[in-house]
Amino acid sequence: MLDSTERMPLAGVLAIKLGAVLHPDSGPGGEAWKGDLLFALAALMWTLYTVLTRRWNTPPLAVVAVVQVGGLLYVPFYFLAEGTGFLRAAPLAIATQAVYLGIVVSVVSVFLFNLAVRQLGARASMFTALMPVVGVSLAVLLLGEPASPSLALGTVLIVGGLFLSLRK
Repeated sequence: MLDSTERMPLAGVLAIKLGAVLHPDSGPGGEAWKGDLLFALAALMWTLYTVLTRRWNTPPLAVVAVVQVGGLLYVPFYFLAEGTGFLRAAPLAIATQAVYLGIVVSVVSVFLFNLAVRQLGARASMFTALMPVVGVSLAVLLLGEPASPSLALGTVLIVGGLFLSLRK
């Protein structure tokens, strides 16, 4: 059974999704449920990753090395399935993506997350509850997505739940 500190972030995510349910025309159409399902699956996988990282007590730098080498194994399959069409993009766009996704996200953030798991244990996973807040905030600020009462309510519930969890 979930306690109040676990229910608040869950209620926050549901409040954010409520806006999409109540106003389906503002979203990507009738297919949004597929994205919701993929997001839930990714959250489940990330949670399992966090628990296993803590259980195995793996050094953060070793995890980064394994993730990077494992990612390289995917490259030939990508080229077989998709070809080299992405190379037609502007060189600056390719370089920016390579640096940001290939180094900042894949190396720095994975290292920092694993370091946090090592320092905080399972508590580190609580901070992943902020991902919807940050994602929605950036969508409103950078992409011009409409802000709504359900987004504001969801944000307050998620941040409030995290605050209460950290106070325990």
